[in-house]
Amino acid sequence: MPGSLPIGLLTCPMPELRRLAAPPKHGDALVVPEPCSWRRLARANADRLNSSDLPVAGATLGEWRRRTREQLADSGDVSLILLGHQPEFIHPGVWAKHIVAGRVAEAYRGRAIQLVVDSDVPKSTSLLCPHVGPHGLTVAAVPFLTGKPNLPYEHHPAWNRDQLHSLATRVGEAMEASYAGSQMPNFFDGMKSCGPGADGVDQLVGGRRRIESLFGVTLNDLRVSMAPWSPLFFEVVTRSRPFTAAYNQAIAEYRRRFNVRGVGRPIPALQHYEHRVELPIWAYRPGEPRRRLFVEHRGDRIRLSAEALPIHEWSAMRFADEMRRNLVSPAWGEWRFRPRALLLTLWARVFVADLFIHGIGGARYDGITDEIVHRFFGVEPPEYVCVSATLHLGLPTEGSGGRSASEVRQALRDLRWNPQRFARAEGDAAVWAAKKSDALRQSILLRETSPHDHAARTKAFHAHRQSLDGLRSFCADRTAELDRELAAALFAERQNRLAQGREYFFGLFDSPRLDLLMDRLPAARAFEV
Repeated sequence: MPGSLPIGLLTCPMPELRRLAAPPKHGDALVVPEPCSWRRLARANADRLNSSDLPVAGATLGEWRRRTREQLADSGDVSLILLGHQPEFIHPGVWAKHIVAGRVAEAYRGRAIQLVVDSDVPKSTSLLCPHVGPHGLTVAAVPFLTGKPNLPYEHHPAWNRDQLHSLATRVGEAMEASYAGSQMPNFFDGMKSCGPGADGVDQLVGGRRRIESLFGVTLNDLRVSMAPWSPLFFEVVTRSRPFTAAYNQAIAEYRRRFNVRGVGRPIPALQHYEHRVELPIWAYRPGEPRRRLFVEHRGDRIRLSAEALPIHEWSAMRFADEMRRNLVSPAWGEWRFRPRALLLTLWARVFVADLFIHGIGGARYDGITDEIVHRFFGVEPPEYVCVSATLHLGLPTEGSGGRSASEVRQALRDLRWNPQRFARAEGDAAVWAAKKSDALRQSILLRETSPHDHAARTKAFHAHRQSLDGLRSFCADRTAELDRELAAALFAERQNRLAQGREYFFGLFDSPRLDLLMDRLPAARAFEV
C-alpha cells in the first residue's frame, strides 16, 4: 500500500532528546519523526531560511544559502538533504542514514549530500573483524590506517596497490570463511578503483560507494576540507565575543536541563580572556596535529592564533576582503581552518540544508546547536530528523539457561557472609554456626548497650570473623563450584556482547543481512506525503 511502513520500523514524533535510544533488536530501524512529516519540515525550513534577510558576513543569510546551494548543487531551488560522518568504518545504524537520505532525495527530486568529516582525527586505526575459533568468538584488530594516528583524515596518504593487497589478505585471514560472502571484496575493489591523485580519504569513500552502488544507494560526497563555509567563519571570527557567549550559554543550559555534571560534558566550554577568545574551530598545517583557534580583537585589528602559535594579523577591512575572496574553505598560507562538530552541523543546517539527518548521538547533542542558533542569530533553528538501526552479524551466541554473572556473584557473596546456609548443620559445622550466631548477637548487643566498650566490641568482632572462617572451610566445594559457574557466565556474557555488537563495519555483512536493513527502512514513497 502506498506510504505503508515496514515491519520492524520504530517511528514516533521527535521525543525528548535524551530519550532517543538505539533500536534494541536485530533488524529494527528507528526513524523519527514519522516519515509523513518530513516534507512539511523540509519545506518549512527552506521557506524560512531561503528568504531570510538576517545580516551575515556582509550579505543576508538567504543570499549566502542561495550561493552555497548553487555551488553544491548547481541550483538554489533543488531540495538538499544533508548528513555527515567521519570517513571511517561505519556500522549499519549509520549506513541507515545513507539509505534514507537517498530515498528522501528521490522523493523530493533533490540531492542527498554526505559531509565527509575528513577534519576529524581517526578514533581507531584498525578494522575489527570477529572470528569464530576453537576457543569461541574473538575479535581481531587488523591495522588499517598507515598515517600518523594524531593527524586529521585529510592528511592520511593513499594506500598503494601492494598495501591494499596486503590489507585485503589480512582481513580475509581474520574473517576466514565469512570474507567471501561479505562486502569486503567489493570495498577493496572500490578503494583500488580511485584514480591518480586520490588520498586515503578518497579511497575509503570509494570503497563505501562501491558497496552502496550494489544496493542502489546514491549520495553526493562533500569533504569538509572542501566545504564552502567561509561566510560562517567570517561571522564567528568578527563577532567572536557574542558567539562565544552564546555557545557557552547553550552548553550551560543543556547541562542544567539534563542535570549533566562535569565541566567537559558533553563538550567543553570555550575559553575566553580579556582580549582573546577560543572559537569552535580547528587550525592546522599539513603534517601537524590540530590546534584550537583563538581570535584577539584590538581596535580594528584581528589576530588569529593556533593556541600559542601566531597565524596572522589583519585590519578588519582586510580580513573581510581576504575571506570573501575565498568562498571554498577558509585558509591562510599553510594554515587550514575547519569547523568543530557543533559549528559544522550549524553550518550544514542553517546555510545549506532543507533537512539534516542525524544519528542518535548527533540528535541528542544538537539541541545545543539549536540554542546557539537562537541566541547568536536570533532566528528559529531549523528542524532536523533522526535515523538509526540495529543489525547483527549472525555470530553464534551462548545459551541463556544458566544464571547471569550478577546472580552468581550474589550467591558467592551470600556464601561468604552466610556460610551456615550452605554447610550441613551437623558436627563441627553446627558448632561453628552456633558460635557465629552467638558472636553476632553479642556484637549487636554491645553496639546498642556499650558502644564505647571498644575492647569488648573488638573481641566480638574477631569471634564472628573466626566463626565465619570456620564455617567457610566446610563450603570449599560449593565455593569452587560457584567460581566455575561465574567463569562460565562471564565467558557467555562476553561472547554474547561480541556476537550481538551493533557497531561492526557494514562492509563485514553479507548481502541478505544488508537487504534486510534496506527492507526495514521506509521506501521513497513514504516520504512523498
